[in-house]
Amino acid sequence: MSETIFAPGTDVLAGDERGIVVDIRATPSGKWVFGVENADGGVSYFTEKALRLAEG
Repeated sequence: MSETIFAPGTDVLAGDERGIVVDIRATPSGKWVFGVENADGGVSYFTEKALRLAEG
């Protein structure tokens, strides 16, 4: 699996938006994508390179 610490419940930044990791899935090519729920309740999927840990 991913070598990062993005697990369900992790508070992250995806671009300029803050969200919570709610899902982790493998793609057919073997990459991992992370479902991030934003404040509006929408879920978008990102690779680990697009995510950062939210501070404070």
